[in-house]
Amino acid sequence: MKTFPQVVEDDRKMTRAEIVNLYEWPLVSIVTPSFNQAEFIEDTIRSVLEQDYPRLEYIVVDGGSTDGTIDILKKYHGKIHWVSEPDDGQTNAINKGFLLAKGEILGWINSDDFYLPGAIKTAITFLRNHPEFMMVHGDCQVIASNGSIKSVRKTADFGLDKLIGVDTIAQPTVLFRRQVLKMIGLLNERLEYVFDWEFWVRMGIKNLKTKHIPVVLAAFREHRESKTLSRKELFWQERFLVLGQIFSSADTPVEIKSLEQRAFSGVFASSAYFYLQHGKVRKFLVTLYKSVRMWPGILFQYNPFFVARALWEVGSSWFRALRFRV
Repeated sequence: MKTFPQVVEDDRKMTRAEIVNLYEWPLVSIVTPSFNQAEFIEDTIRSVLEQDYPRLEYIVVDGGSTDGTIDILKKYHGKIHWVSEPDDGQTNAINKGFLLAKGEILGWINSDDFYLPGAIKTAITFLRNHPEFMMVHGDCQVIASNGSIKSVRKTADFGLDKLIGVDTIAQPTVLFRRQVLKMIGLLNERLEYVFDWEFWVRMGIKNLKTKHIPVVLAAFREHRESKTLSRKELFWQERFLVLGQIFSSADTPVEIKSLEQRAFSGVFASSAYFYLQHGKVRKFLVTLYKSVRMWPGILFQYNPFFVARALWEVGSSWFRALRFRV
């Protein structure tokens, strides 16, 4: 595996006051895992390089792309650090980047997502002013493959009781202090779909303070090949597996273990919502039933449209069953 030189800012034309101000900002290392994302990765690279943050190290860890990605990376030679070699998947690539990184603050942005202008400086300004917090995250645009904005995902402050059932953090917006890796370890490479959520949960179990800032910091791109959409059922299976490990662990606080039914209900409800959005009514009804049976209060955690549509579909299903019997 290649090693990269430490980022050294060119201060030859800077005044002494500017140099002092520059080094008051912590070095931030951003990692991008990549594999055959030539269609989108240049947007990601430019969104990092065009940030107005003064001390930034950018590392792209590519898994051996064959679609033109390497040509794009070569265009930015001298501006980014990159390596292209076979790896063991996305989680392994991110961890590899973290081990190469020199920054005091770390984050990762996937090769089909991007930062909004000023995002990194906004997040780091908060961390500089609030040293008690170990992680910061914000709101996130959801965009289509062509870049058009579909919605804005507004998240909330970290709460392990909520996070254990429903992911309340937009991963592309997250930046955290290097100390976090020393406290809880790297990302779990045994996981493919929910490794970010499991990382937040470990932070919560260790009572590490995090903060949500109500600013749109990044954009998450939905497209046909994105893992979040194309393999959603595998995503939930992995989440159930992790929940089982969390609730059977001796390290999990007793007050969190008391939320077991609520947590599993939340995953069922999330899958039901997905099936509803994609017109899979039978799967929606079966999954919703499992969710409500485990914890009826889950209905009050969702917006009124979801509840109204759920009741409508349930009522329609019963009506069709009665007509068939008659």
